[in-house]
Amino acid sequence: MSEDPDMKGRTFFMPADDSLLICKTYYNENSTDATGRILLEKYFLQKGRIQKLLEFPFSESDHGQKEGMEILNMAYASGKIYIFSAEHLEGTANCFLAVYNADGSLQKKIEVEDSIGEFLRQSEYVDIDENYFFISDYEGKSILLKIQADEIEQIGIPEEKLALAGGGYKNVSPLIVRQTESGKLYYFDKESEELKEIPFESPVEGYVVSNVIRDDQNHLLIVLEAILDPDVSYTDETWPPKKLYYTTLEDLLRQPA
Repeated sequence: MSEDPDMKGRTFFMPADDSLLICKTYYNENSTDATGRILLEKYFLQKGRIQKLLEFPFSESDHGQKEGMEILNMAYASGKIYIFSAEHLEGTANCFLAVYNADGSLQKKIEVEDSIGEFLRQSEYVDIDENYFFISDYEGKSILLKIQADEIEQIGIPEEKLALAGGGYKNVSPLIVRQTESGKLYYFDKESEELKEIPFESPVEGYVVSNVIRDDQNHLLIVLEAILDPDVSYTDETWPPKKLYYTTLEDLLRQPA
């Protein structure tokens, strides 16, 4: 989870088992150029203790030339910290995915293609299903990456404007997404490496899916909203109420497509 879509001083918050990871940018005062450091810390909330894991220096001149590290996005899963970054050196920038253990020790570093790096600059959410990374930006565009050994492969996604199922549960298999315009639901099938549609028809006539919330056991709460008549002016009293439908992914997949 991140703040500030213009990327300046971006802050990341990531639940990590019994702690909270916070990555924040600190600027040096009284400096002609913008200089500072990016600090990744682990907050043990119950113990009231903070542990510094990583620190990266950076600078940016008045002419906009950057030197050092720029964090593009981050994620945490299964005891690993994943940091997508751009490393600036003498006017050039190369993008990488660095994988760290929970104590901040570097496990490996993989170069990222420029096109993926450009997308990561505007990315908002990162969710993980084993070695697959679903990444979406602030405009509803998404990419799916497969991390294998020391390579990153981009897997094609046929739909645009995809939103991950809500509920606050990160890195739960399979990835479940909703196409925001049609309301169709999909899950990511790792065997075929495809998004497959989840069979679901609204049980309420005149209503469509507006959201889906899941837990870590793949129970689904599907939120339905009425299709509004464009010729009607609605008030708070006449606005059609939302409907909730509870089911499970397993039950839906038993239905014929």
